[in-house]
Order: sequence, then structure tokens, then C-alpha cells
Amino acid sequence: MTTRLIKNIGELTTNDPTLGRRTAGRLHDAAMVIDEDRVLWVGPNAQAPAADESIDAQDCASSRFVDFPYPLGLRR
Repeated sequence: MTTRLIKNIGELTTNDPTLGRRTAGRLHDAAMVIDEDRVLWVGPNAQAPAADESIDAQDCASSRFVDFPYPLGLRR
């Protein structure tokens, strides 16, 4: 199964207060690792684990909640 690292996320709202600031769990300079079906890891960009592929999200923007990985075209 292929894993993908999405790095350089400016702000990521996790809805998990244990992962970031306030009850929304906001992370700045974040990253996430996904596979075909799930999010495997979420955290600070500097602590991101290795993955099979890497996607730089530095120039991406979204003004609403997004159901990853569908918008990235990663779902079959």
C-alpha cells in the first residue's frame, strides 16, 4: 500500500484538541500521512515520518473543511 506525505500545510484543523491549539485542534506548519483509505498520522511538519510519496501543500488553499484524500485525486 502506498503512503503519501502531505507536507507544508499552513494550517490544519484536526477537530482533536489533543493535537493542536484550542478545541478545534489547529496545527500550523503541519503535515499528514495518508494511504489509500485513511489518515495514518497528523502532526508538526518537522516531525513528519517518511512516506513512499511526498506532496507539497505550500501553495494549496481551502476555505472549508475538506474530506481528504478525495480532493487530491488520490482515491481510486
